[in-house]
Parts: sequence; C-alpha cells; structure tokens
Amino acid sequence: MGLFDRFSSLETRVAAMELRFNGCNCRTTGSTAYHSARDLAAIMAVSCPTHSFRDLGNLLWFPAALPLLPADRQLCTCPPIATRTWLEDKRDCLTVAEQEAEFCMLDEEFANGALQKFAIDQAEVARLVQRYNIEKTTRRCRKPKGRGAEEASS
Repeated sequence: MGLFDRFSSLETRVAAMELRFNGCNCRTTGSTAYHSARDLAAIMAVSCPTHSFRDLGNLLWFPAALPLLPADRQLCTCPPIATRTWLEDKRDCLTVAEQEAEFCMLDEEFANGALQKFAIDQAEVARLVQRYNIEKTTRRCRKPKGRGAEEASS
C-alpha cells in the first residue's frame, strides 16, 4: 500500500469519525450533485457544524429527472418530475402516459433554446465553483488562532 493510499484511507477514517462525533456534514471523500446553479448555491450555503466551511467533494451536474442526495433534496428548486419521484421511492412505476410526457420533457430539455439556457446556467455554476474553490483553499491555508499564533507574533 503506497503513501497516497494510506493517506486516503486515513482521511476517510477521520471523516467518518468526525461525522459520528461532531455532526460533520462535509463530503471530502464523496460527491455532491446539483441540477442548476440555483440548487448549487443553496447547497453551498449549508455550512458544516464542525468546520464552518463545508467540503462538498466532487461536484456533479445531474439532469432534473435524477434525484439529488437525500440531504440535499429539500434544496432542489426544480418542479416535481414523476421519474425523480419514482427514483426517490415516493411513488409506484410511471404509467404509459407519464412515460410519454417524461420523454417529451426530455426532448424539450435538450432542444436548441434549452441548450443556450443551460450554457448560461453552467456559466453561473462556473462562477460559484470558482468562489467555492477560492474559499476552500483559503480555509485550508489559514493558520489556527491560539497559542502557536501568539508565540509567532512575540
């Protein structure tokens, strides 16, 4: 087992212990899904009770028909979609009419006008991710206040 593998394993174990003992909701070794920039902004606004800044892990765009992580579902701003509701185990299988309506919705979602709207939304996502990465980097580089900081200033 290489150094990277051992470090990764240690990071996973520490994250699990923090979650168990401190209520940490970071996703350092996981991922966070979003449907739109509005969803991502709402998810990013949730802080970690242990670290203040919440590490979201890898950020993944999901189409509106797929559910977000259970902890983020109440932050979804999309209108209800039968397929997503079914995937969340909140209803029975879709009827034939509902399936046809879902296919029409998917066609509209990927039509030319929708692609332009998607590109604009992804530009906003890029801005949010840039801000998130800057904050993530500055939080990691910040020296903790305490005895060590006082000794350095004397």
